[in-house]
Amino acid sequence: MCSVALTALQLEEAIALVDRHPEQVFVVDHLAKPRIRELVTEPWARLMRELARRPNVHCKVSGMVTEADPSTWTDAQLRPYFDTVLDAFGAERLMFGSDWPVCLLGAGFGRWRGVVTDWCGALSAGERSEVAGGDGAAGLRSARVGRQPPVASWRRGPGRLPQVAGMNAVDYANIA
Repeated sequence: MCSVALTALQLEEAIALVDRHPEQVFVVDHLAKPRIRELVTEPWARLMRELARRPNVHCKVSGMVTEADPSTWTDAQLRPYFDTVLDAFGAERLMFGSDWPVCLLGAGFGRWRGVVTDWCGALSAGERSEVAGGDGAAGLRSARVGRQPPVASWRRGPGRLPQVAGMNAVDYANIA
């Protein structure tokens, strides 16, 4: 698995990266940092839907309160971004993330967890469990069943990203 920390401005490059490595499982951190503070959804939403068309990509629901105004954000302000990734990835490829301790700039862990729990209220018990992490690891494992996954090493490549077998400097430069 390769965790990908990027911004909305880097989504096109991320799509190209994922397309070059269809056997690698990727997790997009922080919903790719949409411009929540400015209430901008496009082109982020369109590009997230495009990225989600790749079954080897998952998305972590985290980092949203600091992309909004940490002192004035509301659940309603963040909800369209959550709805976009839920619709695009489905519950089976979403996973809750706290972004702790950075989230403390705008919300304690309990408040953030409560917000996501409320958003997931209309989902089935199984879907809620997937988003909450109960089945998240299983989902990542099942994405690799039947093939040998690339090996991620602990060495760091350009831009301080984990170095993954089959990725080269151009791949790192495109997402760093």
